[in-house]
Amino acid sequence: MCKLAAEDVAKLAPFNSDPRVTRITTFSEKWASNMLKRHSLTKHKIHAKDRTQIRPSAVEVEETLKNIQREIADSGLDSDNVFSADETGVNLQSQFLHKYVKKGSKEKSSDDADEKKRFTDMAAISASGVSVPPYLIIPCTSKKADLTRTTVCDTLLESLNSNGGDDSWEKCVWEKTLLFPNNKTKQMENTTFKRPYLLHKYSGAVVTCQGKAWMDRIGLLMWCDTVMGKWTEANGGKGIIIWDNCKSHLSPIVIEHFANAGIKLLALPPNMTDLLQVLDLIFNGPFKAFLRHERLLPIYNAFQKHQTDCHRCLIANQPSPPWIPPPVSMSECIKSIIKFVAIKNEDNKFKQSVQPNGFTRKNLPTLVRELK
Repeated sequence: MCKLAAEDVAKLAPFNSDPRVTRITTFSEKWASNMLKRHSLTKHKIHAKDRTQIRPSAVEVEETLKNIQREIADSGLDSDNVFSADETGVNLQSQFLHKYVKKGSKEKSSDDADEKKRFTDMAAISASGVSVPPYLIIPCTSKKADLTRTTVCDTLLESLNSNGGDDSWEKCVWEKTLLFPNNKTKQMENTTFKRPYLLHKYSGAVVTCQGKAWMDRIGLLMWCDTVMGKWTEANGGKGIIIWDNCKSHLSPIVIEHFANAGIKLLALPPNMTDLLQVLDLIFNGPFKAFLRHERLLPIYNAFQKHQTDCHRCLIANQPSPPWIPPPVSMSECIKSIIKFVAIKNEDNKFKQSVQPNGFTRKNLPTLVRELK
């Protein structure tokens, strides 16, 4: 943000030939750190809850990883058909990742972002470094099995195909009848689930909805049918997915459904995704950083306009208007996600950073020693 402002100032007539201004536009980490020291600011990580985790024993981790490696070896699949998958939440109007406060300040570092602006991205990346099309879940107001009466997908479709769009999105409906427990009676009964979704004709990206924008068991079955199943079918008909051991991932109905699509599901040890999950290690961070970068320019332009308005109010002896960040467009965010996946699929350095030997940056003996 500071660099953008300095570059704009350097273009103005009074400053474009001043060597001191030219020197200022070449920012470095040293310049930023000195500025923070002058104002006695320290960097605080924004967090919303305690992230203390109970790790499994070294023996349990070693046994689980060996079983995963054995399953991969016995399957005979190449690196194009072995995937690491994970869900990550994204908030369109979330607070900044860090904030700077005065040294010794007891100011609370919490993220009170609006949950209504949250969506979930289900991503999967192969051991060869290729990402499958993104599967995005946006919130809706209904919690029923049939979500076809909701209008969020229709509104989003209109936004995606307008403003320079090329009608590359189309609306579809996923439908499946399953033997599922009734929420009230707890008895098993046949239930027909219907979920609308938007399909991008060129990238294969899918956008659907769920009451809280969560990836539930039904969402996993739909992801299998609309994304992973099609991807696997087009690349040999068999695959392996390695992910965390959350409850929905271990559901028998999910395991059976993926098995029918030729995909075997393998779970990592509990509370170990920060060390073993490829999506957490090398994908989710750059993914969210890219979205923040795409969001930066509209905020900067709006702030420049706000400064101009404040200056006019000052001259007119009127109160300054409040600073209101520009609203975030869900459609623009979705386009940015598709752009990010396309960039990474062409990035050879990114592909080389993916480890095919069990999806971990640490080799097994080193990891076990650290846990002991």
